[in-house]
Amino acid sequence: MGAIIVGLLCVLFAFLYTTGPYPLSYNGWGDVLVIVFFGFVPVGGTYYVQALTWTSDTTVASLICGLLIDTLLVVNNYRDREADARSGKRTVIVRFGEKFGRYLYLMLGGGSKSSVFLVLLRRTLVCRTSSVTLPDSSCPHMETDGADSQW
Repeated sequence: MGAIIVGLLCVLFAFLYTTGPYPLSYNGWGDVLVIVFFGFVPVGGTYYVQALTWTSDTTVASLICGLLIDTLLVVNNYRDREADARSGKRTVIVRFGEKFGRYLYLMLGGGSKSSVFLVLLRRTLVCRTSSVTLPDSSCPHMETDGADSQW
């Protein structure tokens, strides 16, 4: 039932994104919607369907993907900022300006890539620590005896 509700919300927001009395993308909501519907829904939703749970790692992975994909929208909105302003589209970049758009792009791209690095670093440290201290570690790649390894 939950999947049907999420699917219906996806269809509804796809429609409301550019149509209706208050087109969301024309009023500065495009970035938020991209993070939700290109980050949390596909990444978190896929994880939830398979694992039947939601973890903090799921949230972080969803956010990273959403932020990275939002950089594409920012580039498009930055390029079209003058035409958008003339036509009445009030994207985030039209609202806050060209300089803000450059910094937003930098923050989104740098933030998502830095987050990936931090997640990988955290996972590596957790796996190394747990494989040394716990016999039943959650990091099976650290527990191999090397017999099956090609390296």
